[in-house]
Amino acid sequence: MKKVSYITAAAAGLLLTAGTVSAQFSVDGQVITRADYRHGFGNLIQKDDQPAAFYIEQRSRLIFSHKADKFKTFFSVQDVRVWGDTAQISRADGKIMLHEGWGEYSFNNHWSTRIGRQELDYDDARILGNLDWAMQARSHDAALIMFSDTVNTLHIGLTYNQNKVQTNTTSFGSALNYKTMSYVWYHRNFNPNMGLSVLFLNHGKQFNYTNYQGVQNFYTVFSQTAGFRFTWKKVEGEGKDAYNKMALNAAAYGQFGKENSMTSLANDTTPKSVMGMYGALEFTFMPSKAFGFTLGGEYISGNSQTDTTKAYNEVNHAFNPYYGTNHKFNGYMDYFYVGNYIGQTGLINPYVKVRYNSENYWVQADVHYFMAAADILDDSTLANTGAIKAASPGMGTEIDITFNYKLTKGVNFQFGYSHMLATESMAFQRAGGKYEGLNNWAYAMVIFKPGIFKSEK
Repeated sequence: MKKVSYITAAAAGLLLTAGTVSAQFSVDGQVITRADYRHGFGNLIQKDDQPAAFYIEQRSRLIFSHKADKFKTFFSVQDVRVWGDTAQISRADGKIMLHEGWGEYSFNNHWSTRIGRQELDYDDARILGNLDWAMQARSHDAALIMFSDTVNTLHIGLTYNQNKVQTNTTSFGSALNYKTMSYVWYHRNFNPNMGLSVLFLNHGKQFNYTNYQGVQNFYTVFSQTAGFRFTWKKVEGEGKDAYNKMALNAAAYGQFGKENSMTSLANDTTPKSVMGMYGALEFTFMPSKAFGFTLGGEYISGNSQTDTTKAYNEVNHAFNPYYGTNHKFNGYMDYFYVGNYIGQTGLINPYVKVRYNSENYWVQADVHYFMAAADILDDSTLANTGAIKAASPGMGTEIDITFNYKLTKGVNFQFGYSHMLATESMAFQRAGGKYEGLNNWAYAMVIFKPGIFKSEK
């Protein structure tokens, strides 16, 4: 209750301030409720699994923003819960959290800085994204230096994490987060229809080891990701009738440096080297404003399960998309790179998408074909003969169907169904699972996004 009181008092204070100075204040909200049916979501259904899982999850978010002549402040507070995880009679459940809270100061018309907890969402969100599909979403504690003019945008981001206040060490006790991260992102619009983004990201994680005297110690190891994303579009029509008749996107990234795991030798305290690659190409064609289709593909490098040589296994060949909104890329059933599959056999993912748009609704069908980018070990051959043999690279086909209906301004209903047609290689790659069985997922979601209040400047 104290958290709610503080939020109410802060909102009241900002409202009073907005009415007495040259500033603008707004309040927005979100209520997103999603019912999930899962039967092989994220992984093949296992032998002893129950027939299906069903639950309802909800995000309730309140957003405050304040804009003055030289600075901005932004606060986003949210409650994320599964229906029934809190008793009906409860004094406090500890679920309200600060999703974003930052301040931004403008030095002049081009340069500014933003400091605090914030979403980092760039380009197509493949490397850095806000993960808005997940109810909790993703935000970072970071400081940004930003530049922009009519054609150029530059962001320099800096972070340094600790999980508590400390007096005599910089050891970071959380294995689920990076210790430090810095990046430079630059985007240039060559014209209104063509742009290029360049990203360099330096990612530091704590490496814990025991030295030759048996003393535990640590240091930070760094890996780097560098690459570009190119976009081009051809616009048809004008004003409200304008649409992208054709669009082309291409991206390539390389990954190198060190990671926070040891080499293949059990007594070695040397971090593994990283050498990963990523490439993507996508083309969209819309014969009309209502109908369009997309052809595309991704290549994400991985580690072979059949190459047992010491030299090969001392290098991690698997590309890591790190903090992207990975749910949107390789099928909605989240078999790949959504809290899973990191360091595995990589992915080759050609896909086709077909979409129809109407004034109040849209419907889309996606088909993904999944292949491993590196060898999958044939577990059956190994068990029967002891021989190391690569299985077929094809892991399966996923079909995703999504329907969205606009009930009124600020209210949408969405339904989705996904079906995985897996192969035996998928079961090999995941050390088991009923690949020949029914693996599917469905959800229904209602999205409320009201604009509650906006003052005049």
